Amino acid sequence: MVFSTAVIARDTDNTNDYTFEGVSFSGSYDGNGFAIRNLTITATAGEDFLGLFGYVEDGLLYRIRLENAAITCEGTAANWCRNIGGLVGRYTDSAPATTIQDCSADAAITLKYAENAGGLIGHLLIGSAWRCFAAVSIQGSESALHLGGLIGTLYNASVLSECYAQGQIHGTRNIGGLVGWNPDSQLRNCWASVAVSGSQNVGGLVGNNTTTKASGLFWDKTISGTTKGAGIGYTTGMTGKTTEEMQTQATFTAAGWDFLGESANGSLETWRMCSDGVDYARLNREFRRFGDFVCGDGVEAGDLMYFVQRWLMSNCVNSDDCGGADINRSGTVDLADYARLAENWLAI
Repeated sequence: MVFSTAVIARDTDNTNDYTFEGVSFSGSYDGNGFAIRNLTITATAGEDFLGLFGYVEDGLLYRIRLENAAITCEGTAANWCRNIGGLVGRYTDSAPATTIQDCSADAAITLKYAENAGGLIGHLLIGSAWRCFAAVSIQGSESALHLGGLIGTLYNASVLSECYAQGQIHGTRNIGGLVGWNPDSQLRNCWASVAVSGSQNVGGLVGNNTTTKASGLFWDKTISGTTKGAGIGYTTGMTGKTTEEMQTQATFTAAGWDFLGESANGSLETWRMCSDGVDYARLNREFRRFGDFVCGDGVEAGDLMYFVQRWLMSNCVNSDDCGGADINRSGTVDLADYARLAENWLAI
């Protein structure tokens, strides 16, 4: 099925460019780690607030995974498309709390006369995204502004942490591997490996960055095609690295990133890189949903031992899902979790 608007919380009047006339989503949505595949939105000129969710206000989005999403919106000089993301077109909350968590999107977005578009979120007005990532292709022609691998526009003291983006973006102005335009929000411990191109304000991490609230940010300067972390504005906390350096754990632990298997930077084990020179840093939770809890890669004896040590543990919601062993997040490490581990036994 091909949609012409957002699937949930769609805009009902495309004649007012900046105003949402529909009913916003304000509840909690738990994707439970399952994949939503092949979401396709082909919108007419002037459609705004596009994505799985069009507009979220004071809502909680977590563990939502989009695969092979495709969004097209070709506006005109008189009727632009605005606020476009694989997961949500525009998000706002009453405070910048952790409101979008453990979400991801694999999305191809085609735009013309458009602004505020990202692989995951088009416009994060007030809120926070934590442990999220996107694999994205954004192709913008004519006027295509504020395009980011993860978020198009990050605004109003929002927070983006422990996230990453990969892919390619082409647009006109304010083009960033992670965020297109960041007037005032905080970025920490994120990376991007995105080929970026455009005519003005193109950066490996942020297109237009007017804040110094940033730390522990890295971009692949080989893939991105630019030596600028920000196309224009401050570059505080931004470091460009070669692909080889981006695939070396020490690059990130030296900046205080918390990895599986090291204790100097904490015990949350947010990130994972089992061997240098193989892949980029990935979020540890990406592996846990398969039952792959420890290095080396693949579900094998070490993972079974890890699981057995946590067998029948309860109240897992208060202990990071019992270290990930509560794969289905039921609150207890039980047979359902063991079945998930068994499904992936010896898989790599």
